[in-house]
Amino acid sequence: MNQEILANKGAVVIKPGGRDKDVDLLALIRACKHDNPDFKSGISEPAGAFGKVRSASEQYNAHIMLLWQIIRPSIEEVVGEPVFWFPDGYCYRDKKLGGEKAHRDQAPDGMYASWIATTESRFTFVPGSHKSVSGAQTGFVPVNASEATQTIVAAPGDVILFCPRLIHTVSAVNYAKCPQHRVFFGVSTKRPSPAFVERMRKGEYVGAPSGEMQRAYPKLWDVNHPHLAVAHALIMENHCVEYRDVNEKAADKIRKHGLPLRTSAAGKHSARFPKKFPQPVPAKWLQKRQNSLKLALELTGAVIFKH
Repeated sequence: MNQEILANKGAVVIKPGGRDKDVDLLALIRACKHDNPDFKSGISEPAGAFGKVRSASEQYNAHIMLLWQIIRPSIEEVVGEPVFWFPDGYCYRDKKLGGEKAHRDQAPDGMYASWIATTESRFTFVPGSHKSVSGAQTGFVPVNASEATQTIVAAPGDVILFCPRLIHTVSAVNYAKCPQHRVFFGVSTKRPSPAFVERMRKGEYVGAPSGEMQRAYPKLWDVNHPHLAVAHALIMENHCVEYRDVNEKAADKIRKHGLPLRTSAAGKHSARFPKKFPQPVPAKWLQKRQNSLKLALELTGAVIFKH
């Protein structure tokens, strides 16, 4: 039944089955926040409200890979064929999250998106709208959606699986009273390209399942909220940040929030910002995790794995 729903409507809720009863699925989702070298030691939930951490290190996160191995059989049952892991991201939300208007993500053929969370999740989409477009790798595409939409609801620990090409929206949600840990998984029916494998071997970010090279933080921060970017940079390690010149208006916002600002003798301002795109993980960090790298490559289909 779920296989037919996915094919026709493009989205489905899956209740993972067959896992070890001793595995606390929600605790495992929460544990995915650990072992991220982009953030300073002691920072427990670095993503904040804006979304995914978007860190290359998540490709080798033991908790995320274990979670994938638990939910993969249930996903394969719905997709109807073997699937491979496309690393996507973990996020922790404890503030108001702005929504996104109707759009589709032009993922390649054979690619699905999914997530699993510690609190209830909702996904609103136009059923069947994934059938009308091809799989060009062009990433985020805004659309004008006038058709009726459907919302599906996933309980904590359930998986939402959908075709990224569906027209869908993201509602604005305030997570302040009920923070959420969420882990995203790209689901591919195809093995990765040699270039993808090489990026993983080097500890580089492989991009989003849609083929888009996502930013490490929202573009809107650069435009309207530079103080948020500067505050985020304070908890990041040096290899992920840079000093950037800012104008007087941005300097005022940074200064008003009590954040560090450099001012030269000539009156020019600069501040510490996150680098715009996820950075490669430090070589020493990756060298200590060769077993994790080997498993990650296997789960992505770079090495033939046994079911």
